[in-house]
Amino acid sequence: MESLFRLDHKKQDEVFTMQHTHCHDHYELYYLFSGERYYLLEDRIYRILQGDLVFIPPNMVHQTAEGGTGTHERVVVYFTEPFLSDVCPDQQQRRDLLGCFSHEVKAMRVAGPRQACVEDLLRRMLREERSDRPYSLLYQKALLMQLLIFTVRNRHDQKEQYFRPESPLHRRVHKIVGYIHRNCHLSLSLETIAREFYISPYYLSRVFKQVTGLRLVEYINSVRVREAQELLRNSDLTVSQIAESVGYGSQTHFGRSFKKVTGMTAVQYRKAMDR
Repeated sequence: MESLFRLDHKKQDEVFTMQHTHCHDHYELYYLFSGERYYLLEDRIYRILQGDLVFIPPNMVHQTAEGGTGTHERVVVYFTEPFLSDVCPDQQQRRDLLGCFSHEVKAMRVAGPRQACVEDLLRRMLREERSDRPYSLLYQKALLMQLLIFTVRNRHDQKEQYFRPESPLHRRVHKIVGYIHRNCHLSLSLETIAREFYISPYYLSRVFKQVTGLRLVEYINSVRVREAQELLRNSDLTVSQIAESVGYGSQTHFGRSFKKVTGMTAVQYRKAMDR
């Protein structure tokens, strides 16, 4: 895996919802300076408020959606484990520092002086990224290390009840998302899922799009492709066997869906992972 480090800072002055889920092979640390967002991570929906950190490990399907307010400010830190190796050569220590990414709850709430500490570290990272002073990248690594140490010391704030959606609508979609993840290997459709939750297909289609920004079939495909990627990386199953095991009745349909989500064929993906 290549060394990667990048910051992405945005102030959004209007309603914004990501139009597709995605996943990648690096770590992503998200912090919300202001506003409110909903974060879809695998089979859960998190309600994210000002002062919340979100931990997205490699290869996890995720997406952000509009919260209670249209405006928000956030920063995302993208990095790989090799990026940290210069300042933390011990592999076990690096894994410990990345512990929040493997925690069952993928968010942390910070407030008061601790929130000020996190924001100070992130603001300094952003200033260094824009500067051309000597050792700027090394300093950013040191700041990231401080932030990761902070998260390890405050893991007790990774509590699911902090982030549960409050609205009945979001709670219902949260349950539907979980159902899709548990049953993606079955024959799922708008009609079968609607029957499972005793709602009309029209209502299901409308509220799912309203909450996630996605059509239901798009989300089902993204979950199945994510499962297929896992099998392509970690099993010797053939592509056709994988297609069937993740719920596709047609290898052609699987091939189209896989390429649409990942930008490459399943065979190309497996070869890329074997390098």
